[in-house]
Amino acid sequence: MALPRTLMRSGVLRVVTYCRRCVPVAPYIFSFGVLLTLIGACILAGCYLSRTINQATASDVNNRNFTFSNGAVFHTALVNISTTLCFTDDATNFTLASAGGTAAGTNQFGSCILTVANSTYTIGTGPQVGEVITLDPCDFDSDLQTLTVSNGNLTATSTAATTCTPGSNVNVIPATADNVNNQSFTFSTPPSGGVFDSHLQNVTTTLAFTINAT
Repeated sequence: MALPRTLMRSGVLRVVTYCRRCVPVAPYIFSFGVLLTLIGACILAGCYLSRTINQATASDVNNRNFTFSNGAVFHTALVNISTTLCFTDDATNFTLASAGGTAAGTNQFGSCILTVANSTYTIGTGPQVGEVITLDPCDFDSDLQTLTVSNGNLTATSTAATTCTPGSNVNVIPATADNVNNQSFTFSTPPSGGVFDSHLQNVTTTLAFTINAT
């Protein structure tokens, strides 16, 4: 009867020995899983850190032209018309130009909020004086040097930026009665009202025209 007990004990020892060899494998599997997780997290972090598209700033767009093949994002009359947006004066001013005319005015960041101060577009062909064009978002891609803007349900991306200088692509003409009649214009950028009177230096001042601007 001693022999069967010996055999049984030997069999048990073999099973225990086999299991003892298997147990250390679990930590390795766990460590490999953790490694894969860390690698995935690093890849995602790398994608985030390499993000190149952000809200446009003055340094991104100042003295630069952005050409859009479809100007409808600026005005419905400019659908499928190549339109160029130029920022100047530390990007506080803008000029919008296409084959039908130009519109110029002030820009305010937060997105890109364009307020038209003068326009050579006839009514129904482009932005008019007093119109506010809100481009939100207004994103600059620092890798591609492009500007992507949205207005309502329309989104457009420009070609790579080129250099522009104040007045370089602007057909500026003297204001007419039709341009300014029943319009008001606020001057808030220094010297503000100082252009009218020295006592109004750096004072926000509004100029309004009525009765056919006479």
